[in-house]
Amino acid sequence: MAMLTRELLDLATAGPVVIVGSGDASGVPEVSRAWGVHLLADVDEIVVCVPSTSGRRVVTNLESTGRVAVTITGPQTYRSFQVKGRVLSIGMASREDLERVAAHQRAFVEAVAAVGMSRELVPGLYADADPNRQDLTAVRIAVEALFDQTPGPGAGARV
Repeated sequence: MAMLTRELLDLATAGPVVIVGSGDASGVPEVSRAWGVHLLADVDEIVVCVPSTSGRRVVTNLESTGRVAVTITGPQTYRSFQVKGRVLSIGMASREDLERVAAHQRAFVEAVAAVGMSRELVPGLYADADPNRQDLTAVRIAVEALFDQTPGPGAGARV
C-alpha cells in the first residue's frame, strides 16, 4: 500500500520548504535545505537535491548511516509531513533533477511572497543551490514511515 498521500504529492509541487535531517555515527544531528523534491508514489520513494557544499556534512552522514528524515512544509499553511527512510542512492543531480530544482525554486518564490517575503530577498535562501551550477547532490530514499508534522494536537502522528 502506498504511503505517500495525494496531499503530500500536491504539497511537494507547491514550493515547500524542504529540510533533510541526518545524524552521524554518534547521533549528532545535521540538517540542510533541499530542493527539487520528487515523490515516486508508486514505489514509495523520494528524491531530493542537497547543495553539495553547504549540505556536505548531511551527505557524508547519509553515506555513512543510510538513515534520513525529510520534512516538507508549506510556507503558507505550515502543513507539514516528515518522511523517514533509508538512502537508496547518492550521486550527482541529473538534468531532470536540476529542472525540478529550478521549478521548485520558482514555486518557492511565489509561496513565500504570498506570505509577505520580498521576491528580491528569496533567492538568497537558495543561493547555494543554483541548478545552473549543477552543484547539487541527488539523494534517493526508500520511504519507511510518514508522519504528520503540522503544528497542533496531531503533530507527530503516523500517517
